[in-house]
Amino acid sequence: MTVGDEATLSATVSPAGPAVTWKSSDEAVVKVINGNVTAVKAGSATITATVAGKTATCKVTVTAATTPDPVPTPGSGSREQEPNDTIVTANPVSLNTAVTGNLYKTSDKDWFEFTLPGAGMVQLSFGHEYVDLDSDCWRTYLYTAENKEIVYFQWKGNATVTEQSGQIGLEAGTYYVCVTKTPAYRYDVDYQLTVNFTASNTWETEFNDTVATADPMALNTKYSGSIMNSRDEDWYAFTLPTSETVQLVFGNEPVTTFGNNWRTTIYTSEKKKVVSSTWRGDATTDQTSDECSLAAGTYYVCVEGMIGNRKDETYWITIKTATGNQSNVGDIVAPFTDVKVSAYYAEPVKWAVDHGVTVGTSATTFSPDATCTNAQILTFIWRAAGSPTPSLANPFTNLAGSEYYAKAAVWAYSMGMVSGTAFDANKACTRAMTMEYLWKQAGSPAVAASGKFTDVPSSAAYATAVAWAVNNGITAGTSNTTFSPDSICTRGQIMTFLYRAEG
Repeated sequence: MTVGDEATLSATVSPAGPAVTWKSSDEAVVKVINGNVTAVKAGSATITATVAGKTATCKVTVTAATTPDPVPTPGSGSREQEPNDTIVTANPVSLNTAVTGNLYKTSDKDWFEFTLPGAGMVQLSFGHEYVDLDSDCWRTYLYTAENKEIVYFQWKGNATVTEQSGQIGLEAGTYYVCVTKTPAYRYDVDYQLTVNFTASNTWETEFNDTVATADPMALNTKYSGSIMNSRDEDWYAFTLPTSETVQLVFGNEPVTTFGNNWRTTIYTSEKKKVVSSTWRGDATTDQTSDECSLAAGTYYVCVEGMIGNRKDETYWITIKTATGNQSNVGDIVAPFTDVKVSAYYAEPVKWAVDHGVTVGTSATTFSPDATCTNAQILTFIWRAAGSPTPSLANPFTNLAGSEYYAKAAVWAYSMGMVSGTAFDANKACTRAMTMEYLWKQAGSPAVAASGKFTDVPSSAAYATAVAWAVNNGITAGTSNTTFSPDSICTRGQIMTFLYRAEG
């Protein structure tokens, strides 16, 4: 089997008797549920079927899928384009790519726009020509698309290396950075700004300052955040399916200030205080609260800074339960209640969330069995490629440019994946379309049509793409002789194909 493949084993019992029990010798390599086998990672494992003291075994060998060459990342070093003095005229910038700017007069401001493909952590890098002043010369403000200030950072003129801001957790969406000067600034000094992004579904997402905007968190899973200013509070929500003994584990970046720097409080859904704990900034290891017995239900955790708290220091918290449940509902892949860890698409979905390819259809659902649309699959592939800025103007007369999939559609056009002047966003994606998209994203490598599948004519436009996908372990078809090119793909299937293609 290849990583991600599924197969079914059957056990014949004669005479008929009790149900068969299935077990894998190494679930990290192969999982088995009622005879349904899923290849997880490269290696070997033995599947054992047991009934009434009798056993039968099957050895399973899993190989890693061959992946295409990685997509090159765009270069750095672009320069701001004036005028960019307002949020309306902001320069678009790519994530993890440096841009150079200069504040050339008293009223000058430099605005930059960036888009996050999914939830994750943002950190600004700021470097500049040397200024012989031990003072703050620049200030960078971070804003939402609604021009609401999130946080600002100040940068000294005598820094000799590129400095890093605090880490900020944000949801998917468009954001802005404004660079301004302080009274100590000297004119005509070049600076370099980089918006660094790391996809993650375990970082707080601003603004989560109230119970109503609390971030959902899975049990026994570490979440990270930072208190940005004296007014900031971080709220989280968790659900206990049954009565539990709970502890809160708290850790933080080293803070030399002695005393208590953070306070955490657990509340009921009616915002009644259950227990409150304080945490020292100079602790060198994670700290654990006293045990607390809680009934089944939803609870909230509030994290706030105390006197002596240093702005922008990262902390992490875990709601630890005595039973050690990994999630709120059975064996799910957090935060999705509809993705079981036993599902063939569980690892691909986790990979996609960790890499900013998707954030699900809601905060707690992925909808793995929903039909995947043309807009969705092209957006997924575009994000997996690093969300590159399209190299040409919008060719589609029915795209305003503000749609979530607009950039992905224009990029796909530039890659030869789609054509025409109208983009069919809601068209259901078929297996043939998927293989063509992935093949073209990989550079359309030449592969001889295999003739393996009776329903894939050698003359079909997608024949080469299917042969390439089979050779690279992306698909094995729907049987030994059929591929089912016209079958509609689900979101779970698409994530599995993309996961195999991207490695």
